[in-house]
Amino acid sequence: MRRYEYDKDICDGWKSYPIRITGAVDRVSKCCRTILAFVQSMEGGFVTANCLKCGKKETIIEADFKKLPLICCCPECKQVMNAETIEKNYCYVCHHCNLYIRLADLLPHWSDLGI
Repeated sequence: MRRYEYDKDICDGWKSYPIRITGAVDRVSKCCRTILAFVQSMEGGFVTANCLKCGKKETIIEADFKKLPLICCCPECKQVMNAETIEKNYCYVCHHCNLYIRLADLLPHWSDLGI
């Protein structure tokens, strides 16, 4: 299976855009009891949920990822992709085109939260 990679300039543009993806509505940060935003935490595709008030990170479990109300469509065949884990990274997978997109590639870097 091959990883679909976006042009770095395009990717940097939307990753810095002020739209945030949050987890379950009933899940709040343990530190400040406020909204958690999903972010790319490290290079290599690691994703965490960071407090939007203080920035403290929390681990995301696979069930959190699979419950995200997101639809990711394959950039090649345009079909809805499946939420799966590949090489310990949360990804959207198209088995028809044999490709995947890492969730981290769609999220802002933790430092872009500005906290």
